[in-house]
Amino acid sequence: MAVGQRRDILVFSFKEPIVAPEVMGEVVKRVHQDPYRMPLAVRLERCLADAFDIKNFDINKTEFKQGTATSEIKFLTRQENFLYALEGQAAVAVGENELILMPDDCFDFTAYCGIGKILVNRSEKSMRLLEVGHRAPGDARHYPKTEFSPFTFYPDES
Repeated sequence: MAVGQRRDILVFSFKEPIVAPEVMGEVVKRVHQDPYRMPLAVRLERCLADAFDIKNFDINKTEFKQGTATSEIKFLTRQENFLYALEGQAAVAVGENELILMPDDCFDFTAYCGIGKILVNRSEKSMRLLEVGHRAPGDARHYPKTEFSPFTFYPDES
């Protein structure tokens, strides 16, 4: 930097840490049955990204009870999701395949693979997950085994 040249300083807004259980949760209730005929989860989602005013991706701490599924079988057209199991266990069904997600396991759901996915909690206690996904403009959710039509989240502004 030359003598007398002004140096621009980035302004950083310091924030205190947030304790995740203190973030107000939203109870998300699904009313349809999934293809396994299990009740869909009445789940508690704590939107951690919103607590920090993060705009480009979601971070949710999610809890769903034993004997429930997180959603109908679905796939997304643009959004990719990363799951980190915190507590409990759940079966992850991807197409015709199934595996068990245990604490400290990580899993991803890739965008537009055309294969439906679902998480089913067949354990004796609640499952807690950390879910991370980007808010993809024009993303549509497809439910191949239900009567739902695709619908779009985060409309494409372009």
